[in-house]
Amino acid sequence: MHNYRPVSLQKTLLIYLAGLSFVFLVDATFDFLFFDTSPTFLSSLLPPAYHEYFMRLTIGLISVSFVLLVLLFTQKERRNARYEAHLFHISPVGIFQSNPEGQLTYVNSRWTQIMGHDAADSLGAGWLDHVFPDDQEQVKTLWAKTVAEKRPFMAEFRLIRPNQQAYWVCCKAEPHFDGKIQLGYLGFLSDIDALKSKEQSLELTTYKLQTALNAKTEFLRIMEHEFRSPLNGIYGSVQVLKDLSPSPEQIKFFDLLEKSTLSLSKVFTDIVAYQRLRDNRIQPEWEDIKPEAMVNDLLQVYQPLAEQKSIQLEFEHPPNLTTLQSDSVLLELVLVSLLSNAIKFTEKGKILVKITDWAENNRLFTRFLVEDTGIGIAQDKVKEMMGPFSQMDQSTSRSYEGLGLGLSIVEHSLKALGSKLNVSGSLGEGTSCSFDIQHVGLTP
Repeated sequence: MHNYRPVSLQKTLLIYLAGLSFVFLVDATFDFLFFDTSPTFLSSLLPPAYHEYFMRLTIGLISVSFVLLVLLFTQKERRNARYEAHLFHISPVGIFQSNPEGQLTYVNSRWTQIMGHDAADSLGAGWLDHVFPDDQEQVKTLWAKTVAEKRPFMAEFRLIRPNQQAYWVCCKAEPHFDGKIQLGYLGFLSDIDALKSKEQSLELTTYKLQTALNAKTEFLRIMEHEFRSPLNGIYGSVQVLKDLSPSPEQIKFFDLLEKSTLSLSKVFTDIVAYQRLRDNRIQPEWEDIKPEAMVNDLLQVYQPLAEQKSIQLEFEHPPNLTTLQSDSVLLELVLVSLLSNAIKFTEKGKILVKITDWAENNRLFTRFLVEDTGIGIAQDKVKEMMGPFSQMDQSTSRSYEGLGLGLSIVEHSLKALGSKLNVSGSLGEGTSCSFDIQHVGLTP
């Protein structure tokens, strides 16, 4: 809103004096018959000799008041026009007006800067001649159709500067009406060349990243087959050689070869599993699972490893566990990772696996708990350990084998199952890992 300055008192008095002088000099030719000869209330207060002066003064006041109102109104209109012209001049975008036929009748200074040509070259349909040749026909057709249908116009296209350099602009326009009469179009033109360059650069970068991602995925797919087959061949050959009554010295080498092959196979399996989970390329397949049977099978696999380290494996569960609806592959992947970590980081004591059912708000859950008496983990390191290739410190990575993908694989697998891992414990006092799987469609 603009603050208009009021007309000064001096100007008002001068205007009134000029009006009164005009009335007294010119109105002398008027006859008193134009007025009612009976005195009004105000004129009756004056002597008859002053009635004429009173009437002339009244006419003068009315006339000058009318003239003053006209001057004030026209002054306000002129100010509005000056403000509008100033706003158009300082606008950061090019502004244009057209007649109902779509011929440009006005462009501001910013328009000429963006176009790189004089305003006269843009008036009428001249601005279309500066559109990039490859875009010209499309823009002309769109503008003509927009004008014919009296609808808004919006387009991004390229213009040609005087140096023949192409650059991107965005043009928008709306029909301008006075009541039901269309006066033409009012719109703007903005330079988006820098924005388009960044957009094209981003598209190119995205394309390169997608290409690299596809190449990585294809590489892992090929390697999963080409890498696993030789490893299985090596492992199988070692088993055959161990059955040929080798010497004690040979047995040591065969055991080392067997251990190295299994370790290498696990590393590769972890990498492939992590990549698939991170890329959301594994969709859960829901099926009925008996959790106590799954854990029993896994504990039989890990029992020899626990005995080698003199670690006790304990399993607790109620006799009437509810059948669980989940993905057996993902659930087993989680339990394998947690059990592997528990055995790897526990030198003495025991590992407890516990399964329980619990309910909350008419929802039934099965909780899995893997608790060990190993080296433990500091609470401020838990979030960090969820990341890929993470170890607690350099000494840990040197002392224990692995890439540090275990908890990251667990986190992604549980996310796919609609759950999350809870880790508690402290350094030197063991670690407790638990997660809950909700039963679908069941109530306690």
